[in-house]
Amino acid sequence: MLLFSVSCRVLSQTVRGKVTDEDGIELPAVTVINIASDKKTYTDADGTFSVDASAKDEIRFIRPGFERASVRAGENLNGELNIKLMRTAREIEEVRFPISPEILQKMPDPQQGRIKAEPFRMPWGFRSPEEKCGNSLPK
Repeated sequence: MLLFSVSCRVLSQTVRGKVTDEDGIELPAVTVINIASDKKTYTDADGTFSVDASAKDEIRFIRPGFERASVRAGENLNGELNIKLMRTAREIEEVRFPISPEILQKMPDPQQGRIKAEPFRMPWGFRSPEEKCGNSLPK
C-alpha cells in the first residue's frame, strides 16, 4: 500500500502556467480543469495557475467569450505552460442611422446591396441644413 501511494505521487506533478488572450493580455478567472481527476481551479489576476496532473491527463481551459483550449499535461510537465485563448466571434446587432434623402438617392438600391437605409426625417421644429442655408448639397 505504501509503495502504491509513493508511485502515484511520482507520476502526478503540479502543472503551472499562464493563460493569455491572442493579444498577450493575461486572463484572470479562467477555469482550469484536469479532466481525468475532475479537479478544478481558476487563474489568478495575472493569468497564472497550478493544477496537479499526471503526464497523460488532459487539462482544459474555459472562459466565456473565448474558445476552449486543451493540452496534455505531459507536453510540458517540467516547464511552464503558456496557453493562448482565442476570442469567439460575436454577432452584433444591426446598426441603423438616418440618411438624408439626397444621399439616399445617390446610393445603390438598398434592396440589392447590403445597405439598409431609411430617409432622414428632421425632428419637429428643426429645419434641414438646405432649408436653413438656402442651398442644396452638391450633386
